[in-house]
Amino acid sequence: MNADPIYRINSPNTVHEIIEGEAIIINMKMGYYYSADQTGAFIWELLSQNLDTEGMLARIMQRYAGEPHEVRRILQDFLERLQSENLVSPLPSGQLAAKSPQLEAFSGEILPFSKPELHKYTDLQDLLLLDPIHEVDESGWPGTATAGSESLAA
Repeated sequence: MNADPIYRINSPNTVHEIIEGEAIIINMKMGYYYSADQTGAFIWELLSQNLDTEGMLARIMQRYAGEPHEVRRILQDFLERLQSENLVSPLPSGQLAAKSPQLEAFSGEILPFSKPELHKYTDLQDLLLLDPIHEVDESGWPGTATAGSESLAA
């Protein structure tokens, strides 16, 4: 019997923030950024909880109304899309995440389940790849080139 995979966010190459119900995700290695709102942002939040697909599905079904088999299929498609964009990856088989916590009762409004969308943007790729912020050393930026380092001036 194969267990459902547990997906993890590909850190440190993937940075993210949830802002007003929208997930903003940046792939620092490729220079692409993404957005996912509503259902997609909720699924992105679930990824940080080390849940297998069944655990994620249980939490989605607490919050959204939908047919479980259809929601499972859509969830799997969304996770595969995130994986194809190199934003998440399944944990290697045999490597287990921490036990998922018990489901807590959800007291909010149950919303209709909608297919999560991942919007990809490439317009800032050159700037994100040139951004030195993630390559700053203890001297800060901008800094002068040290002996033995390559100079940008030819």
